[in-house]
Amino acid sequence: MHDLQFFVVVDSEEEIQKVDKGLKEVNHLLNKIGNHYDMLLTLEIKTVKNKVIDVYEIEEIAERDLIDPIIQEEKYINCNVIKKIYRPLGIDVACKKAVHYKEGFTFLSKLSQLPHILRFYGLSTINKSQFMVFEWADYGNLKELYDKFVIPWPRKIQIINDICLGISFLRTVNILHHDIKCANIFVLRDLSIKIGFKFSRYSDEKAEKFIPWLAPEIMERYEYNFECEMFSFGMLIWELCYERVPYEGWDVPRIKDHVLQGKRENVSEGIFKNSEEKEILIEFIKIIKKAWLHVPNLRISIAELSYKLDELAEKYPLPHDMPLRLQNKELDFERKNYQNSTDCLSAKLELKIENQINQVITESLLPIFDDDPEEIIEENDIILSLEDGYKLHRIKKHEDAWKCFIQNSELSEAKFWQGYYYYYGYFVEKDLDKARNLYKEAADENHTEAQVRYAIMLFSKKEDDESAKDKNFQESIHYLKLAAENKSIDAMYYLGDIYLNGKLRVPKDKERGLSYLKLAAKNNNKRALETLEKLGIKI
Repeated sequence: MHDLQFFVVVDSEEEIQKVDKGLKEVNHLLNKIGNHYDMLLTLEIKTVKNKVIDVYEIEEIAERDLIDPIIQEEKYINCNVIKKIYRPLGIDVACKKAVHYKEGFTFLSKLSQLPHILRFYGLSTINKSQFMVFEWADYGNLKELYDKFVIPWPRKIQIINDICLGISFLRTVNILHHDIKCANIFVLRDLSIKIGFKFSRYSDEKAEKFIPWLAPEIMERYEYNFECEMFSFGMLIWELCYERVPYEGWDVPRIKDHVLQGKRENVSEGIFKNSEEKEILIEFIKIIKKAWLHVPNLRISIAELSYKLDELAEKYPLPHDMPLRLQNKELDFERKNYQNSTDCLSAKLELKIENQINQVITESLLPIFDDDPEEIIEENDIILSLEDGYKLHRIKKHEDAWKCFIQNSELSEAKFWQGYYYYYGYFVEKDLDKARNLYKEAADENHTEAQVRYAIMLFSKKEDDESAKDKNFQESIHYLKLAAENKSIDAMYYLGDIYLNGKLRVPKDKERGLSYLKLAAKNNNKRALETLEKLGIKI
């Protein structure tokens, strides 16, 4: 019997190019998720018509394993989210009152092992109430991030790319999210993102809380599918670009009528001083328009979107000296109540444009360059970037590198390098006290390497006073945990060694120690691998 053969008939060069492009994009996405393919296979999430079959046991977390942090953040007091420290792992977690939605619990512990999905650790009973225990997101959700902080455009590319990858993983295991928007995307300390789930979908929310992101076919009560998910993703990209909720101030009937007529939110290229930022926005606008096409099967595919985002990430990479800590939005402009939000820019973008126009007018009234008095630019007036400082350090021009780090003193990375120079005595006289203080400043600004080095300097410091020594040990462990949360492999090794052997006057905790050592070993930390090998433990 002859094998069946399938042929794709293409009758034009244009069609051939489309097929080649599609295959290239699909292959690109498969390569991206390929590293996690084994994990996807082990999930074995079983669904019937997109409903998960209850086959998983939910982890029960003892209340004694959840302890209060030293300081509970004010915004979480009297809130349904409580910050706790999960003792077995030594990490911060978010405890949220459980909803009666059993279907959601049955797969989350497995599903949340996927990259870019908010980790769910299990359920716990706290003060006789049941709570869900999740990974802690230091910056809250993405909406809170763009409301409070200035997000550079290259960072927006990274965020959207990570969300795209998370949705791709969900798609691979046949799971649809149903509620893609910035409020459901969580931001960790290192500005990586995790997709979170609201188990009740739309039932416990007012319609205006989810309608602005919905595809037109869902408004007409058709079955939800992946094309609907891509529409919502396009609305999320619009929301992050313009930093506001879609159709703000509109009621539900008006939004539905507008969208069902094929109309959408306003997109504007705005006015930018930085041409690169404008280029990024223009590329996002192209993606947005493809994502919210009225005909579902014409919308951009996840493979095409992933390919495009990787191209943007390569073309507009995050600068090496861009700090992890975002800049606070210092000005709180009075927001206008725009009833016709599609007929204007977002309030923030409009104010930005107005300010830039005013600045252009003001600058045009100043003397032009040729009218200025002759001025000699001193060598010391030239500001070098941190990248220049790294290059100077690598070629051992320590004096010039030091000047660069001093010029950039407001940056945590520059503080770290100043501490590094004081520690080793490069150009400046060796001074361990100054090194320790600078490491601490950078560590408190979430610089991972500084957190590790400051911790090591603390527990290595000789103290005659026993209470001072205890304080140093406790502070060392605190900063090592911060660094471990930031994925420092060295910090994981040190914590594993400390807990396994009861060092720094902490009680021995073999289970916790081995957990840290295994994490470090999985990331090829030589000392962790050697320790586990001596103990006869294989990874």
